[in-house]
Amino acid sequence: MRTAILALFAAAALACGAGSNGTTSEALTSDELPAYGMNYGGLNWDQIHPELLAGAHMGLERAWWPRVDDVHSFDGLMYAAAKSNVSVVPIVFAFYQVGGYTPANRPDWKNYLTAVAQRFGPGGSFWSDHTDVPYLPVRAWEIWNEENTPMFWTGDDSGTVSPANYYDALQAAHQALRAVDPNARIIFGGITDFPDRHPHDALDFLAQITNMPGGNCLYDAVAVHPYSETVPLAVSRVQATRTRLDGLGLPDVDIWITEIGWALAGPWQRDASGLITQTPFTTPDQYYQAKHFADFATAMDAHRAEWHIGPTIWFNYQDVGDWDGNDGRWDYHCGLMGLDGAGQPTVTRKAWHAAVTAATRTQSVSLPKVRCAP
Repeated sequence: MRTAILALFAAAALACGAGSNGTTSEALTSDELPAYGMNYGGLNWDQIHPELLAGAHMGLERAWWPRVDDVHSFDGLMYAAAKSNVSVVPIVFAFYQVGGYTPANRPDWKNYLTAVAQRFGPGGSFWSDHTDVPYLPVRAWEIWNEENTPMFWTGDDSGTVSPANYYDALQAAHQALRAVDPNARIIFGGITDFPDRHPHDALDFLAQITNMPGGNCLYDAVAVHPYSETVPLAVSRVQATRTRLDGLGLPDVDIWITEIGWALAGPWQRDASGLITQTPFTTPDQYYQAKHFADFATAMDAHRAEWHIGPTIWFNYQDVGDWDGNDGRWDYHCGLMGLDGAGQPTVTRKAWHAAVTAATRTQSVSLPKVRCAP
């Protein structure tokens, strides 16, 4: 989904089997991660408050980690997360130039991934530098975000998606991360479908990568963003992912829902008579927004074992921007927390309570198994 690049936090991690009940985030084993979490799309890192997640049993963050020259840039957010007993699953990516990653970027890309893994993975230097916080090394890495869309592959909606180049980036990531941590879980970056704007069908894109030489061994789980107008349609997108993976001979590959959400209609989405306009993924009031979140969580819990469902990462923790600004961005208004008069996320919506209920009901999932290990 299209959101401001440079600050997204949420929960993500997964299960080969059903989530376990009655396990708080404070008591997770080394093979578990929280079952639910939260994106913080459109915010800067200093606006993110991971301490709000752990108390709601959503102790996992999905964090945007663009390629940087100094990986210490991520120390602050890792410290804040660990201090609150919140784990992090980073989305690692890089916009090298207009046109996106190419094999020519492979050495630089691998150097970057090696550096973040050595800093924040198991035994990483960050943990020896900060013994005053819980030891919560990064154990799973999401490789890119919506790489089947031009905006997130190239940084420009007019760009061109390249399955071959994503395959190269995924292969390089697999090599670099497993060289540092043989048990690193590699997550196929979250794929999504907006057929009116992006010609690359998500599941066809996944199949193309998988069918390339060795492609079926390059990931341990697949992340999906099943944005849909209705809950049944969103659930059907998850089921379709399971069906496609099974058809590719990958019944052991888990599915992570690393983004899902619905917007709450604001003034800019209503006509002169007050009726809501036809905007995708938008609900008319707090009741329906909360019901969408609750119904989707119930469906994921019901199918968790059968479809090998991992965590659900809600989009979004809070609104971004001012409804009255007529920004036309439905994704800026998916917040489970609304903004007060000072622009602060202090207004608790019904959807937040729905998310907390789901996270309390199913508190943990297992990490996916390491596939194709040597």
